[in-house]
Amino acid sequence: MQDSWEIDVDWQSLEDGEPEEAACFAEIGMRSYGVPLTQGHDKLLNSLKQAPLLSGYHLALWFASNWWRLRWEPRRKSTAWALAHSMASIGEGYIWPDIDFASDGRFVLLNARPTMDRPGTPFRYITPETTSVIAAAKFEAVVDEFVATVVQRLRDCCPGATALDATWAAVGEERASKTMSAKRKLEALLGLDPDDMDDDRYAELQADSERIGVTALQELAAASEHGAIPTACELQEMGRASGHPCGGFVRFGQAAPVRANEPPMAASGQAWEAGGATARLLRDQQRLGADPITNRMLSELCGLQPRVLQKARTATGPGLAFFARGMAGKNCIVLRAKREEGRRFELARLLGDELMREKDEPLEDEPFSPATHSYTYRQKAQRAFAAELLSPFQAVDGMLDGDYSEEAQQDVAAHFNVSAVAIRTQLANHERIDRFEPEWGAAGAGLRAAPGVRP
Repeated sequence: MQDSWEIDVDWQSLEDGEPEEAACFAEIGMRSYGVPLTQGHDKLLNSLKQAPLLSGYHLALWFASNWWRLRWEPRRKSTAWALAHSMASIGEGYIWPDIDFASDGRFVLLNARPTMDRPGTPFRYITPETTSVIAAAKFEAVVDEFVATVVQRLRDCCPGATALDATWAAVGEERASKTMSAKRKLEALLGLDPDDMDDDRYAELQADSERIGVTALQELAAASEHGAIPTACELQEMGRASGHPCGGFVRFGQAAPVRANEPPMAASGQAWEAGGATARLLRDQQRLGADPITNRMLSELCGLQPRVLQKARTATGPGLAFFARGMAGKNCIVLRAKREEGRRFELARLLGDELMREKDEPLEDEPFSPATHSYTYRQKAQRAFAAELLSPFQAVDGMLDGDYSEEAQQDVAAHFNVSAVAIRTQLANHERIDRFEPEWGAAGAGLRAAPGVRP
């Protein structure tokens, strides 16, 4: 069986350079599901190579220095993100492949692209644009094995302490400590490097996590910009000003009996699969068929009044919708979107989040459930659930009948009262159209990265 991700190393000789670099000079190749990701054209030799000459030392040091962010930080559109996640940023005089790593917490998406053919550049990567989905545990195992191989090479060829030894030892100690792992994970989700967050700031965030829940704080961190996230007090004020009461402490979403089943979120599938499966189960149990869901039907599924979907009381401030238990003595829903289809989508996302909770998770441990624009597993599963609940793929595909033009998609979106983004994402998830990366807003849906490799 082809492995999901492999790094091959063939040591070579290098006369110049620092001792660490010379010792770890190698042909380094990467493959994902048997597909070469480092294939390129060597102009000097006029030949095709699967593994270019690179510095194993600098690659291992880059993995070690960025381990926490590579493991936990979802994709962000920023230079700082690229420096920590793209191999092209390693530099040190080598021509690195254009490969980046984006985590959703449960999986790491490995994205490889060909490089431009520039005059004077001796090597050009020609692998077609490819996205691979790697289980987080597999990502850790491959990085661990590669760095250990480099460390052993250094011990054999140039004994003595190196920056890699110190950095990798620190990562190992942090991973072994529950306390330090929690801090490093939160820093990574905020887009920060290790030790970029001072103790006072961390104490503030820990205090907020006691009020809104640890995983909720992590979701807010993943959606943050420049490390800034709303405080528990600010969220409570949003609830007071813009929240829709859910009525005492009645469980939000209690009308949806899918809660009694083992939630697909707990399985090992990708987010788009978990969200879609949960939505189909709910539709089946409610006997909704393929018909559009009206505002009344959607609100009743959530145990709410239809006025929750009216434009009034749209939240301002941070770009998120949320459900909060016991905020100011009551449960409340806060929606952010101004357009009706966006508010429907947000409410469906929050419903899906409730239905996909782990079976035995105590409600008091997670009193706050956010719907954000980030690319974490939880947020992607929410979007996939909402897209499938409001616009079931089989019905969408049947209506389009092979016509995937923009006009046809807009007609279907209007039929189901969802955004065109939701329809496009349904089609992309089921490989009817090419995958795309929308700017997630209130009416966004779940980005899918298909199993294995997709050119």
